[in-house]
Amino acid sequence: MSSYKDCFYSSKKSSLSALLIMLLIIPIVSIAQVQTGSFVFEGYTRTYLVYLPPNYNGSDPLPVVFNLHGYTLNMTQQMNYSRMNTVADAEGFIAVYPNAAGAGWNAGINGFFSNINDVGFFNVLIDTLAEHYSIDLNRIYSCGFSLGGFMSNRLACELSNRIAAIATIAGLMGDSVANTCNPGHPVPVLSIHGTNDLLCPYNGAYDWLSVQELINHWNSYNLCTESDTTSLPDLDPLDGCTVQRINYTHCLDSTGITLFKVIQGGHTWPGGDTSWLHLSWGEIGKTNFDINASQEIWNFFKNTIKLNVNVPNGGEHWAIGDTVEIKWTGFRVDSIKIQLSVNNGISWTTISESKPSDGNYEWVVQAPDTSRECIMKISYEDDSSIFDESDASFYIDNPTSVYPSSIILPDKYDLHQNYPNPFNPSTTISWQLAAGSNATLKVYDILGKEIETLVNEEKLAGTYELNWNAANLPSGVYFYQLKAGAFVSTKKMILLK
Repeated sequence: MSSYKDCFYSSKKSSLSALLIMLLIIPIVSIAQVQTGSFVFEGYTRTYLVYLPPNYNGSDPLPVVFNLHGYTLNMTQQMNYSRMNTVADAEGFIAVYPNAAGAGWNAGINGFFSNINDVGFFNVLIDTLAEHYSIDLNRIYSCGFSLGGFMSNRLACELSNRIAAIATIAGLMGDSVANTCNPGHPVPVLSIHGTNDLLCPYNGAYDWLSVQELINHWNSYNLCTESDTTSLPDLDPLDGCTVQRINYTHCLDSTGITLFKVIQGGHTWPGGDTSWLHLSWGEIGKTNFDINASQEIWNFFKNTIKLNVNVPNGGEHWAIGDTVEIKWTGFRVDSIKIQLSVNNGISWTTISESKPSDGNYEWVVQAPDTSRECIMKISYEDDSSIFDESDASFYIDNPTSVYPSSIILPDKYDLHQNYPNPFNPSTTISWQLAAGSNATLKVYDILGKEIETLVNEEKLAGTYELNWNAANLPSGVYFYQLKAGAFVSTKKMILLK
């Protein structure tokens, strides 16, 4: 059997310096939502398929997923093999299936297709799609099978200013690409790979990285500090393979790396239609059906856009008429919308639109009434399903009910020792709250019997004290306990008469 490397040989075409772009859209009658496109780039006619989901209306920008075929395959085979159109229908993204100029991609494997400028082709393809379709340029993703996975890795290295995240299925990275890779920022990466892949071995081969070396390569940019491994249910025992999912988390810019390790899996696309995979030059091995690779790819891609509300994030108390700062951060978004709810998210009022992805906004506090159920929402302007909200409610009050700005609020919860102690018959109990919450303060006897509830109400962040009179109680040891959110503290006091 010929090696995978030997099979990459193809005749070379001379490269032309002229750049001619001509878009040709030809609908395929049998599949109304699939269109073909082509243009000439550096002397090669480049073709691709565009699949438009039912929710495409030509005005609202949708994300784009490039789905790259493997060596000797083509765009039509990849579209049918991966079954990604079904996921695009359900999730609402545009799937694009490009054709390589020859039998495969210039993915940086030494000596193969090196005369083809595929990185340049994808750069122009993005511009061409943007000219003819309503696409979200912040959400351009690339995935690929086999050599298409190699190419996706190269795009992440050399076109990271346009490619938001990548996924590789049975694909690795060549040493030459790894040695010159310079993405400029962390890149979310998903890898799906079979341990019995004979064509792209799990442990690497030739001048290719192994799967673990590939993960380590991307983690050198993403700097993920934690990982967890989950064995997924064996939903199809007849497929002869199982899956482990390894998530690498707590990474820079809220990126991430995920590996689906297909134990006993071959050189295949999990959940794919194997009738469309025709490789005359190698053994593909087992196909896993416990997961649907196309669905897992999109699940990963759609979670790579991040928004975080920083202020207000729970416990703040603002007064109507005050000027305050709303603060947020975002990753891979260019404009956001700010909304306020004064009833715990039941209804929303828009405060401002078209703000940058990272920043702050000075807002003069306005509300129809005072409320202790306020939540701030920051959402992606192009897709409202991408958003973040305050972690907890904050307060909007009349100016007289809010602490003056000169008062420094406590930065932690604490229950102080009563004074005097011992006491007769009264003592002062004080405590502090770092954020607003429901607070309860109760007194118990030495047997744990509740004697009295001193406080049971919503309290703003701040420092409090009260005087407790125990004139009607006998001498002895008593306990007082404060509960506020997750904070619980108990102190002992002694009544001596």
